[in-house]
Amino acid sequence: MTALRAPTGGSSDGGDDDASAETVSDHGDSLREIALLIDALRDDDVAARQRSHAALPKIAAALGPRRCRDELVPFVCDLTDDVDGVLLELATRLAELGPLVGGARHAHVLLEPLAQLCAAEDAGVRAAAAETARGVCAALPEAAVAEHFAPFVEGLACHEWFTARSAACAVLAAWRRRAADAPRDTGAALAADAAPAVRAAAARAVGDLAQACQAREGGGWWAGGSADVVDVLRKLAVDDQDAVRLACVAALEKVAASPHPRGNFYPRFSP
Repeated sequence: MTALRAPTGGSSDGGDDDASAETVSDHGDSLREIALLIDALRDDDVAARQRSHAALPKIAAALGPRRCRDELVPFVCDLTDDVDGVLLELATRLAELGPLVGGARHAHVLLEPLAQLCAAEDAGVRAAAAETARGVCAALPEAAVAEHFAPFVEGLACHEWFTARSAACAVLAAWRRRAADAPRDTGAALAADAAPAVRAAAARAVGDLAQACQAREGGGWWAGGSADVVDVLRKLAVDDQDAVRLACVAALEKVAASPHPRGNFYPRFSP
C-alpha cells in the first residue's frame, strides 16, 4: 500500500516568549490531530473511518498540494473499504479536493479514485462519485478533458461491471459539453447494453445529452451514424424492461424542451 506520512512541523526558534511557545504547542497539537486522522483512514472502527474520510479536506490542506497529489490520492486509491457510508463520504469529500491538489491543472488526479467509486455496488455512492466527476470535468482545462476525462469515461463505458457502465451514462453529458468531438458510439453502445440497469441509466441520461447536444443540429453525437438522440430514446421507450421505459419519461420532457427537436421530435417519436 502507498505510504502516507503525517506532515512535520518546524522547530522552535529557541526563544522563551510565552506566546511563541503557545503557538508552537498549538501547531504540534494540530500535526498530531492530522496524524491521527490519517491513521484512522484504515481504522477497524467504521465510525472512525467515516470521520477521518469526512476530514479529507483538512488532511489535504495540511499536506499541501504536491503531497496531496503524490501521497494522499494514491493512498486513498489503495484503500479497500466496503462500507457504503465510508465510500459515500469519500465520494462527497473528493469534490472538495480540487483546489487542494493544485487547482484545475491537477484536478485530473481525482479521477482515479472516482473511477473506483463509480463501480461501487451502492447506487448512492455511484451517484455521488458521478456528481463529483462532473465537477472535475467542468474544472479541467480543455486539453485535459481529452487527455484525462475521455479515458475516464471510456474506461467506465467498457468496464466488465454493469455498475461502472451505469455510472458512465451519468457523466456522458458533462463530457459532451466540454468536447464537441467526443466519440459518437459510446452512448449508443450503453443504450443497447445487455444489462437492463445500464439501459435504464442511459434512458435517464438522454435528457441531459439532448440539452448538451442542442447546439448541434440533430444532436447526432449520442447515437452516431444517421440516428440521433430522439431515435435512441424511441428505442429505449419500447424496451422490454419496465424500468427502462419508466426512465424515459423524465428524459422525454428534457428532449422535447430542447431547441433542436422541435421540428422533428413529435413526428419522429409518434408511432
